[in-house]
Amino acid sequence: MKPASLIALALSLLLASSAIAAPPASEEARLAANPMDSDLMDAFPEKARGQNIMAQVTMRCTIDAAGKARRCETLKEDPYGLGFGEAGTGLMERKGRFKPRRIDGQAVDGGQVEVSVHIWPRPGRKASPLLHSEPVWASVASFEDMAAAWPAGQPGDEAVVVLRCTMRSAGDLKNCLAINGAEKASVDAARSLSDRFRVRLTRDEASFYAGWDVILSLRLLNPAGPAAADRRVTAPDWTTFPDERALQAVYPARAASAGIRSGRGVADCLVAADGSLTDCRVAGERPDSLGFGEASLQVASQMKLGLWSADGRPTVGSRIRLPIDFNQAAR
Repeated sequence: MKPASLIALALSLLLASSAIAAPPASEEARLAANPMDSDLMDAFPEKARGQNIMAQVTMRCTIDAAGKARRCETLKEDPYGLGFGEAGTGLMERKGRFKPRRIDGQAVDGGQVEVSVHIWPRPGRKASPLLHSEPVWASVASFEDMAAAWPAGQPGDEAVVVLRCTMRSAGDLKNCLAINGAEKASVDAARSLSDRFRVRLTRDEASFYAGWDVILSLRLLNPAGPAAADRRVTAPDWTTFPDERALQAVYPARAASAGIRSGRGVADCLVAADGSLTDCRVAGERPDSLGFGEASLQVASQMKLGLWSADGRPTVGSRIRLPIDFNQAAR
């Protein structure tokens, strides 16, 4: 075979192998349309009837090739313990509209979408007292307080109690009543803890919010059960979170020099008494060995967590695993 022919053959093989190795073009699944307002109001759960509450549910849904949510799991519901998580995921599976994941233009099963919805009661219900829906807690019950409050001899591993309490001007609570139908022993235990809670209020806020109600969800765990020993935050409420500029500032130089435009680092941290993160360790990174793990530790040092988790537990003294996604700004 002539040299020119050999060169042509080598080039054709190179191009063919490149075509085979090239990853298929993909488009991730995404939300196309939320359920209608009337559907959201219809989903208001029975446990919360009579309460003038607007709830938020964050979930992850698996989407099939037809754009239907086949399975949604609750990541966070606020308030917790009134059935909003189940109501929201069920509604999205019935009424949500999605664009499916596509590979080379072909719709496929298995897309993943994170989505949030708000659920509120229909208008015209009897008005209830004003509700402060996003309190920042200055003090809360500790793990030791929660363990000591568990009713002696009560069976089971956990009990969820949702209290509606009135705030005084100092941020402490009074007149706490259970609104989720919990058993009396659990309600008594939860109410005995209510004096450990105080909302952080400025002077102006104290004047404005005095007399308003707050919702306090408590997930009581049997101290002899296995779940009580697992002190890990899974539903955080952040009070301080870095913006995109802060993420750009710690983008790893090694990754930037290598032309890597995105990555993820995972930090595992202990929650300190003021909600800041300490004793942080790299728990993972992708791609490896380019600095994304170390960058996640720098981001974690700028974050603060609320003292009470969205699923009704203390956060101080717990560990939290924190994935941070980094994307280098286009130049």
